[in-house]
Amino acid sequence: MGHLSKRVGRRHVLVGGMTLFGSLATRHLHAQGTFDISRLRRAAVVIGIDSYPHLPHLRAAVSGAEEMSAFLRGEGFDTRLFTDSGGPVRGSDLFDAVAGFVDDPAGLDQLVIYFSGHGFLSGTTEIWMLSNAPYDTAEAVSVLESTELAYQSNIPNVVMISDACRSLASDLGTSQVTGRKIFPAGRTPDRRTDVDVFFGTRPGADSYELPVSESVPQHEGIYTAAFLKAFTRPTDDMVYRFDNGVTVIPNRKMRDFLFREVSARAQDHSIRLTQYPEARITSDIPTFVGQLHVADDGPAPPPRGPEPSDIAVPDAVQKAVQDIVTGTRAAGELFVVTGDMSPAARKAGELVFQSVDFQRKDVEVEDTGFVVYGAKVAQVGAWGIDTGRAPEVPGADNWRAYMPDGQRAAHAAVLFEDGRGTVLPILKDFGTHVTVGPQGVIDLRFNPAQSNYLFFEYLNEVDRLAFLRGLAAEATRQGALVFEGSREEREAAARSFAGRVRMGKGFDPTLGIFAAYAYATGFMEDGVRSVHDIILDSLGAEIFDIGLLAGRLDPDGRSRNGVPVVPPFPLMRQGWEYLRVRGVAMSRIMAIARPALLDSLWTTYGDEAAKLITDIVANTPPRGVPQ
Repeated sequence: MGHLSKRVGRRHVLVGGMTLFGSLATRHLHAQGTFDISRLRRAAVVIGIDSYPHLPHLRAAVSGAEEMSAFLRGEGFDTRLFTDSGGPVRGSDLFDAVAGFVDDPAGLDQLVIYFSGHGFLSGTTEIWMLSNAPYDTAEAVSVLESTELAYQSNIPNVVMISDACRSLASDLGTSQVTGRKIFPAGRTPDRRTDVDVFFGTRPGADSYELPVSESVPQHEGIYTAAFLKAFTRPTDDMVYRFDNGVTVIPNRKMRDFLFREVSARAQDHSIRLTQYPEARITSDIPTFVGQLHVADDGPAPPPRGPEPSDIAVPDAVQKAVQDIVTGTRAAGELFVVTGDMSPAARKAGELVFQSVDFQRKDVEVEDTGFVVYGAKVAQVGAWGIDTGRAPEVPGADNWRAYMPDGQRAAHAAVLFEDGRGTVLPILKDFGTHVTVGPQGVIDLRFNPAQSNYLFFEYLNEVDRLAFLRGLAAEATRQGALVFEGSREEREAAARSFAGRVRMGKGFDPTLGIFAAYAYATGFMEDGVRSVHDIILDSLGAEIFDIGLLAGRLDPDGRSRNGVPVVPPFPLMRQGWEYLRVRGVAMSRIMAIARPALLDSLWTTYGDEAAKLITDIVANTPPRGVPQ
């Protein structure tokens, strides 16, 4: 019980001008470390939807929302409850409620957004379905965009809690659903906001969604019940005590508890879960949602469920990432099979090394071009450059690209024989290597061509780069390429990661893309800008995704640096969810591709869009390339 007696003295209150207690308590601490919780200004928007005119009904979303609303009111939150018990829940009403709190001139210390209802994944971000979705494509909430705008809200702590039933997007007819933002835009942040996100499930490479026939019966409010139990039956090390006796459960301490408790409750209900809870916490201890409320039946028993590292593949992959960035273990020591190795770690190792194997089989290209593995190319569309097949290589479709003198980048639309397609960046003196699988483009990387001065340096480091790329790719697929810990720990891990993904004096372009997304997910703007500047300097061009995340693209998609932008839309599937929040308008070619996107790691589209985009790219110059 040692952690229950944790105390904070006067000498610990101020550290470098910031309070040890993080953003939530900053305005209401006394010098002695006592904490007046009654002076906090906190609000919540709670949403629960059981009935959908165009989707299967749920059974526990409204009751879960009502229970969460009652809990938050008891904690002193000014709570707005939206359920379909009184009629449809509409996006405009949610926006008005959130905007009213954000724009409150008195200022909030904390805002909680809770949702229980139907949800699905678009790329790697969640979409919450409101009452009239998917019939009305705007009646949904884009969690990523709302989270991005929450970061600009000037509220010290925003907490997003999602107890969403994640069904297969294809079952829900969601190809046209893009969702809306429920936070106001256009605000200029003048102080740090910590955004904490709690998901009832997390994305992963293996079946991260369930068919409607399975997901609806399984939506029993298990996650909400587990979340609320954390405040009545926590483990010892979850509790934080202020000097005046106020005891709270910090957000940062809830992650492992939720994992164990949800797993145990699922087993109690004989539910076969294929996904696990996820928490992305950026606030520091002791930022919290609720106080400790001791249960009537005595102290908490030991944790019921398994440890995260014992069961979840995403956590095993994430641990490998953390070991790499912290230098705990070398790449060669990761996933070494031992007798006590968990099944999840074994599976994680298989997935990572499968991705690593893609890299090791790459064809060495003589000059600028691209190589496709796992599929045959039917047609290439490229403006201003000539393309043609290179000498045949077993297992690869090898293409050359000839650029005019002085041009550093272009892109080529590639139509595969099976009718799917993608658009690839073509970088001067690089080979763009693509592996195609059943889901679409499952791996993409840039290797220096033999004409590139980095070629021999790449050969010397090919094993190291292959492992890092494979690990980063699998971690991104699993939603596990994140930096955790306190702000200082996350920033240190990010710096360490940046030092390991270099090739020569700059970032490896492939790892630069992964790093940019990892930094963006953790709201590390300096990290994104650093990656951007190094890639821009080394390539003389913008990779669309990095320019987008760094805020260096104009609304029409042109680079603010006056260089070519390739490709004409996000290279990674998850980048499509950043377009609106980063202020980049939907171009004609984006509008064609968006509804036809497949659930692959890298942008792949099907249907008639593949052929049409190939023809458009053949007749349209990349942004920033002289016409």
